[in-house]
Amino acid sequence: MSLLLSFFLVGCAPPTPPDNVLNLGTISAPKTFNPVTARETSSTDVINQMFVGLTTTDGQTGAVEPELASDWESKEDGRVWIFTLHDDLRWSDGEPLTAADVVFTYNELYLNFDIDSSARHSLLMDGEPPQVEKVSERQVKFTYPDPYVPFLRAASNPILPEHLFADISPAEFNYAWGVDTSPDELVVNGPFKLGRYESEQRVVLERNPHYYKNQLDDEQLPRLDKLIFHVVANTDLQVQRFLRGDLDAIGVQAQLYPVVRAGQERADFEMHYSGPDLGTLFLAFNMNTTPHPETGETHIPEHKLDWFNDHQFRRAVAYAIDRQMIAEVVFNRLASPAHGPVSPANEEFYYPGLKEYEHDPDKAREILEEAGYSDRSGDGIIQDEKGNPVKFVLLTNAGADQRVATAEIIRQDLSDIGMDVSFRQVEFNTLVSQLSSDFDWEAVVMGFTGSLEPHFGSNVWLSSGNLHMWHPYQEEPVRDWEREIDELFAQGMRTLEPERRREVYSRWQRIVNRELPLIYTVTSDTIHAVHSRVKNAQPTAIGGLTHNVEYLDVR
Repeated sequence: MSLLLSFFLVGCAPPTPPDNVLNLGTISAPKTFNPVTARETSSTDVINQMFVGLTTTDGQTGAVEPELASDWESKEDGRVWIFTLHDDLRWSDGEPLTAADVVFTYNELYLNFDIDSSARHSLLMDGEPPQVEKVSERQVKFTYPDPYVPFLRAASNPILPEHLFADISPAEFNYAWGVDTSPDELVVNGPFKLGRYESEQRVVLERNPHYYKNQLDDEQLPRLDKLIFHVVANTDLQVQRFLRGDLDAIGVQAQLYPVVRAGQERADFEMHYSGPDLGTLFLAFNMNTTPHPETGETHIPEHKLDWFNDHQFRRAVAYAIDRQMIAEVVFNRLASPAHGPVSPANEEFYYPGLKEYEHDPDKAREILEEAGYSDRSGDGIIQDEKGNPVKFVLLTNAGADQRVATAEIIRQDLSDIGMDVSFRQVEFNTLVSQLSSDFDWEAVVMGFTGSLEPHFGSNVWLSSGNLHMWHPYQEEPVRDWEREIDELFAQGMRTLEPERRREVYSRWQRIVNRELPLIYTVTSDTIHAVHSRVKNAQPTAIGGLTHNVEYLDVR
């Protein structure tokens, strides 16, 4: 028996080592794999693993670093930017990636007004695009009429392959690379390529053998064989699957922090604390007075638009919200009240002197009474001067437990000052469509991921922006303060001196804090839980878990 066994072992090939796979969770499935048209994190979290741009942001320091570009130079005080690409860049299908791809991506996609791109606003100057031209096979030049200070960060927009899209019309491109795209048709330049998408279940990404860092390092990168995003309906289930070992890492919602922390007694993982989150959480009202192009009527009843456009109405709401309660109950004290659009995590631009709307329901009622809202019928519900009861629907995305709990507290706070608010949860991608396409919504609790560069919020803060959610796509600013913000963003992108730039964006924060188009709630702390089998994990508030994904190992 022993001789036979020995012979068998010698004669067989060694066992194949298990795949190096990182399993992560996402609440919502991606809506698209198109980097140009994507606008929701359920899509971009996946896309950002497959596509890269000329530059990137260091996830720990926030500094701009080379990506597809090996280096760059700026001329004429930031009017001209010249990028040099790495040698012998390749697409995942093996085709060369050259300056022609960069020029095509910018001129024909991001800067094409017939293509629905959220990135375009961060590239335009006074509504006009830069001149983008090929200098050589490896060099590209961008020229602006005036200095464009944040352009190095803007150059991080993903580059797409000209050889696939050169002959496609803008209308076709807007729907290209949907989630039904075959993996063979999705040609990428990032660390991973699409392996398969199992609808509403998981996205399986596989190592891209032509990833450019393979040429720069002495090892195969990324180290992972696969990166899998599992669609897990809510954060409770994500925690359960993490503690079971099905997921390798999670962003810990503060609401579930005690559960995760207690789980360390039976599971081998580490908690990473990274300070305030870069993102924001807010309440918004639909202020969109633009009539529907077919019916000529507003998207929601005019009397509700009158409320939401009433600054005093929004002020009263700001005082009604109990931010401390949200921080304590929803976030387990792992959050702090917020009153403006920039998180303390953004040390360069955060303005600490904003007015704080302390929880004061009596003051909220007083403001409403002075503005003509009172309980005329004695049923506990306030009415406007025309007798319309203040009644509306508050939405947030299903599965986002912290937003749901925050919305419930806000609903109760507004009920306490006489508003009849009903609350409804909506699937995330459906909600995004309501906010950005249908415009058929009344109030929403939502969040933005945030950026170190304020100008990259142009698509939110410019009156013409597609994510100017309370009233998008304005041909001319409807409100004086919106015009002022437009002017500040135009000034901020041109201002070379850092201290003056900070003052420009401080003024913007003060306007938002005063006018309240978005009513901010709390800034949560950033916490990640990572199983010990994941090596080299260095999650941060700026870069999250995957900012160094090419160096992660799961063993």
